[in-house]
Amino acid sequence: MNVVLVFFLLSLPQGPGDSTLERIEKEIVAVVDATRPSVVQVVAELDDSVKNRFGSMPRSVRFTGIVVAADGHILTDCLGAQVARRLQVVLHDGRRFGAILKAIDPATAIALLKVEAEGLKPVVFAEPEAIRQGTIAVLVSNPAGLAQSSTLGFISGLNRSIVVGGVRFDDMIHTSAPVQSGDLGGLLANARGSVVGMIHSRYIPDGI
Repeated sequence: MNVVLVFFLLSLPQGPGDSTLERIEKEIVAVVDATRPSVVQVVAELDDSVKNRFGSMPRSVRFTGIVVAADGHILTDCLGAQVARRLQVVLHDGRRFGAILKAIDPATAIALLKVEAEGLKPVVFAEPEAIRQGTIAVLVSNPAGLAQSSTLGFISGLNRSIVVGGVRFDDMIHTSAPVQSGDLGGLLANARGSVVGMIHSRYIPDGI
């Protein structure tokens, strides 16, 4: 099923020489430019027991993380982090660092990593009241290992409940931004460049 997003642009102010679409394009590019330095790629080298249990698992999996503190703390999805034999983080500028798993929150499936790196740019989080249905959502992540990719959608719904691997997660944000393999842990930002969420999972309904 293909989803077509139609933008109705009627009353936004226009600057000299810029069409409305050009102004919106510049704003989206500015959000991506501002958030990309805070997005990292996480490489998890899997433990042998995990590969043996699932058969044809690759030697490593790649997903996404978000820098939340200049001292090297990074948030990511715990799916790959909790079964990794070794973790490595690749920064937006290509620098690579070994990472230590500091903590996991089972209630949210979020993992906290730590790297010893300088020059990190932490994200700015949006206030909870600014996270509303209909808000533009810019996703910056590493789909299928393609580093520093971006796409666009909306916050489609709030307070969703989902079940992943038999575990129920509540108070989730639903976005229309396309999500692919490698996007887990990806940064979801609003039009101001503030983080409104992190990619947790992809929903594929039965029969579609």
